[in-house]
Amino acid sequence: MNKKLALFPMNRNLCAVARYAHLLKGYTLSAAMVLSAFNLGGEDISKIDGGDFADVALCNYDEGILQTCDVVFLDYNEYMTSLDPYTVAIDCATRLGIEVFLSRELSVKLGLTPEVPPLTNMHVPNALQECTVPVISVLTLGSNTNQFAMELAIRGHFEAKGYKVSQLGTHDTCQLFDFGKQPDFLYENRDASQKLLCYNQYVKNLIKDESPDLLILGVPEAIMKYNNNILLGMGIVPYIITNAVRSDVSVCSSYYGKDLEKYIEEVACYCNYRLDCNVVFFNVSNVAASPNETDTALEYVTLPKNHVSQSLSDETGLDGFHVFNALDIASAKHACEAIEDSLAGNVAYVV
Repeated sequence: MNKKLALFPMNRNLCAVARYAHLLKGYTLSAAMVLSAFNLGGEDISKIDGGDFADVALCNYDEGILQTCDVVFLDYNEYMTSLDPYTVAIDCATRLGIEVFLSRELSVKLGLTPEVPPLTNMHVPNALQECTVPVISVLTLGSNTNQFAMELAIRGHFEAKGYKVSQLGTHDTCQLFDFGKQPDFLYENRDASQKLLCYNQYVKNLIKDESPDLLILGVPEAIMKYNNNILLGMGIVPYIITNAVRSDVSVCSSYYGKDLEKYIEEVACYCNYRLDCNVVFFNVSNVAASPNETDTALEYVTLPKNHVSQSLSDETGLDGFHVFNALDIASAKHACEAIEDSLAGNVAYVV
């Protein structure tokens, strides 16, 4: 019997979970909760992520609603100025005997950072090994690009076609879909070349254990810095992953902006030479990003999905690229079909 799942507080990544709730394994989405101060109770989750109508209603956080659930997953929401609502929800769930999952980001904010388990019992050769199954990588230029929604869209497409999918994702809710998150050792304080070899072996072991038809890799962190002040991890983790495991198809989730043709061409060139990824598919999100007044962080503005979709349809100079929006249901479906077509000639791509 599935466990009843509550999500709190709803943000862009948790909206992705709600949109693809039919892919959950062992859980049924029961409540998508927000703080009453946001005045979103009763609205569809599309009010948060700006995507197509999802037919998933938001509800205000309430102990009575929480009490009807078996599990609650809490994630950090940058628009909540206080940490108190998280601790209240955690204490309430604990008192009610409800299982509590926290995202790593929220754990850090609450001072509950889990220890990174050391790498043990893994033989790591001094050479990279080739993958024996097709690999789809999902890259991003930063937060709030609907990257996780794209990872789930691809998974749902191929599972519906009967393919056995192995996957490493970018968000802690991966466990709710019965696949793993990218390993913590990627963030260990160790030599990058050793991480690269370890990751290559980690993926080889995953393929050996699960015998999938294809592998989806959600690649965490931005592929490059925004500028010399806003570094976004400087693309180190994406460099390790993409050079450890070569992709057959790569998707890049990006922000919306002007001069889209030039922007996409420059990003594709960077990915080709820096990450060894031939990026043809671009998920242009309905989010615009720009530096704050002090040039120390990015600020985000969510745009109407229809505006972005219309802008993409008006682009005429993007020959050779497949540009789409992951929160536009028809657009995302068409992109997944094109991704499948691009893999059709791979002899390993067989059920």
